[in-house]
Amino acid sequence: MTEKALQSIFLERWHPYAWIALASCLLYGHVLTFSDYTYYDDYVLIARNFSHIDELSDISHEFFEDTFHQAQGGNFWRPILTITFILSAQISGLDLWGYHLTDIVLHLMASMLVFGALKTLGIRRGPAFVCSLLFCLHPSLTQAVAWISGRNDSLLAVFILPCIIFFVKFLESPSVKWYLLHVLFFAFSMLTKESAIVLPLLALYYAAVVKKQNLYSLSTALLLLGWGMVLLNWQISRGIAQMGPLGDKWFAVKTVFSHLPVLFLYLGKIFWPFDLAFAPVQADVNFIPGIATILLLATAIVLAKTRNWRMITFGVLWFVLFLVPTFFHHIGITHPPKFYEHRIYLSFIGIMMIPLSLSFAGRFAPSRIFSYTSVTLAMVVLGVLSYNHSFNFKNCFTLSEFAARTSPSDATQYPRVQMMHVPEDLIRQFLARQTRTSSVDLASTFQASSFSTQEIRSLLKETEQAKLSRPDDPTLHHGLAVLYFARGYYVRSLEEFQMAATEEPENADLQFNLGVLCYEGHALGMAEQAWLKALQLDPLMAEAHQDLCYLFYEQKQYEKASAHAQEASRLGLPVTPGLAAEVQKFLRPSGRQQ
Repeated sequence: MTEKALQSIFLERWHPYAWIALASCLLYGHVLTFSDYTYYDDYVLIARNFSHIDELSDISHEFFEDTFHQAQGGNFWRPILTITFILSAQISGLDLWGYHLTDIVLHLMASMLVFGALKTLGIRRGPAFVCSLLFCLHPSLTQAVAWISGRNDSLLAVFILPCIIFFVKFLESPSVKWYLLHVLFFAFSMLTKESAIVLPLLALYYAAVVKKQNLYSLSTALLLLGWGMVLLNWQISRGIAQMGPLGDKWFAVKTVFSHLPVLFLYLGKIFWPFDLAFAPVQADVNFIPGIATILLLATAIVLAKTRNWRMITFGVLWFVLFLVPTFFHHIGITHPPKFYEHRIYLSFIGIMMIPLSLSFAGRFAPSRIFSYTSVTLAMVVLGVLSYNHSFNFKNCFTLSEFAARTSPSDATQYPRVQMMHVPEDLIRQFLARQTRTSSVDLASTFQASSFSTQEIRSLLKETEQAKLSRPDDPTLHHGLAVLYFARGYYVRSLEEFQMAATEEPENADLQFNLGVLCYEGHALGMAEQAWLKALQLDPLMAEAHQDLCYLFYEQKQYEKASAHAQEASRLGLPVTPGLAAEVQKFLRPSGRQQ
């Protein structure tokens, strides 16, 4: 096929947009089948607050509430984000396919806008299409598409990119139309995410350095006026919504500077997307890919025949400015701070501008066939990586395990193993490790809460080794299941519990522990089934009655909750007085619920 024919198929008229849309749908269409919450913000944003998003009339209220619908004092004021949840709710109610559909459409739109923005910035149609397709398929952006709570960054891109396009058009051909569209989309961006506040700095740099325009002009004055009005209204509206203060500004600045090395993490994800993570803490960040990326880009710049330094610096500034404000999100919210992968979404575009600003003509001249083949192969590899990565966000089990596996130093990823009945063999190993002897009194010395992170890892490694020589031992499967749960590996824990239950179906402790795992993974039907099976095997297991009381209360099955509360109390392990009173309140004649 000739080069002219390829250009006709891929680059003429609306064809690039059609190919981007097709790639998005083929890559992420299966996400529509993800019907379970991950319970990482999505359950709160949708199910728990459904009364705030179930009707279109709720839109007018979202400008006066925190995104999580706290009464006051919240810090996440993002009205347009919540409005997208309202629109998704009109599509599918509480079913998640409508929310996933919105995420796919947002990513599709953002990828198309990348193509339009790069063309507007002077990039030729062919390279712009390749980069927009790369953006569409890249694994480091999958989190913003497959995880409902990550849509804020793709949504921001949908507003920021037209804002850039209209800004450039206004510089090239000043008119009221381009000016008003630019200011309007900047307002939308600020109502979407606070990171948009850096756009005026980036725009002024582009005008002064890239376009070499005189900033002492009427156009600049109008832009400053427009930006100022948007920011002033944003601040006033945020105050009316009773948002909490942003905190100590000096402390915030120091915190951001302390996190600057994490820029290497995000930089490495762009060129080496093989070590993906969900939300690693800084101790688990691998800086080597980021350093390798800097060396690679530096080498490319040196070897290039020509280089556009103004666009290179603009790309670097784009990358840094849109990423650094996300570090403020950690202040006073998570400790240790976590660095979510989807936050690279908008910054990604800045890094693409660096190789696009280089020309190797006359120095490296690979054949057309080689170029097309290598680009196609790269796209296929990225697509496969993204497709596989998307399944990490399928449900609570898969995402919890992915989060724990990719950030082993994050103590919050280690569930409370004391909720389980730890097998005696595992207790002996644990105490032998602590006391250097196997002759210990289990009942008087062991507390599951005393498991340390390092001891969990060490015991897990030993038990996995033992399993190689005793693959059918149900005791080993049970111990591994408990250790995997303690480590946060929900999927592997479930697999080991199921293998142990096959070999030892009459073990009540095993069924109880399986129920604990399923309850933590929000698989409430499986948890109920396991705990009821444990009570069949051991009717005196008070903990199973207690846990079933909590489970049925959450499901508003108050009569069942009351029955299990009474049984737990009879067996000497009463539920908390507050819960018992709450259950009885719903069983009174005036408030009885079936």
